[in-house]
Amino acid sequence: MISLRQYAIHTSEEPHQLAFWDALEARLTPEQRALYADGGELREGVWKKPPQERPADEVRAEVNEWKTKVKALKLSQPDVFTCQAACIAMAVRDPDIRDIRRRLTSIGTAGDPAVMARVIKGYDGVAHAYTSNASLDEVYQWLKAGELLITHGWFTGSGHVIVLDGLMRDHKSDRYLINVADPWSEFFAPAWKYPASGVKFHDGFYTEPCIYAACVAGASVSDARNVYRSGKVDRSRKGMWVHRITTL
Repeated sequence: MISLRQYAIHTSEEPHQLAFWDALEARLTPEQRALYADGGELREGVWKKPPQERPADEVRAEVNEWKTKVKALKLSQPDVFTCQAACIAMAVRDPDIRDIRRRLTSIGTAGDPAVMARVIKGYDGVAHAYTSNASLDEVYQWLKAGELLITHGWFTGSGHVIVLDGLMRDHKSDRYLINVADPWSEFFAPAWKYPASGVKFHDGFYTEPCIYAACVAGASVSDARNVYRSGKVDRSRKGMWVHRITTL
């Protein structure tokens, strides 16, 4: 059994504080003293040394939430043609979306992943890798590692480019929620369309069935809508192109 005085000495209390603990202990009943015995409630709780701070990665893994380590910008696209440029701008921290668009179109088709890769690689201090045929399983591994991803999905008739920058496990459905930085606005998956209210940058979660349908399994906007409504998700299925970005 540890006495209050012994605890006070152990925690380096001042002399006047030791006297206080002596007086307090003298007034404890036998039942109260039992709380401080080995294995007692206070011995193992209140008087126990606080645990050391745990690594942030360990805590995130426990609560099943991961966020990108890339300090990306939050930007709205200035027009309907610049989703690719806006996503690159966010990732490489260059707010000049129209200049990035000019660079893309000077090389080829702005939405071509190879063209996007050339522009991204032109920035110093950005580590970049491109995967042409990824699965959700792979995407989740990269997001858990803190990477920032740029990908394409059939959210519109011509397709749309978005940024993936985080991940959370949805315990209710045993599925994932993917944090999306969408330069156009928030996509409404049940109706499979964007609101008509205009451009407004959105940073929030899209569901796993939504990302799977739009970015992996869908071959067109109508096909993606049908996949979403089926509710099916195959995390091992490939079909998603992804720019993987980390800063040096």
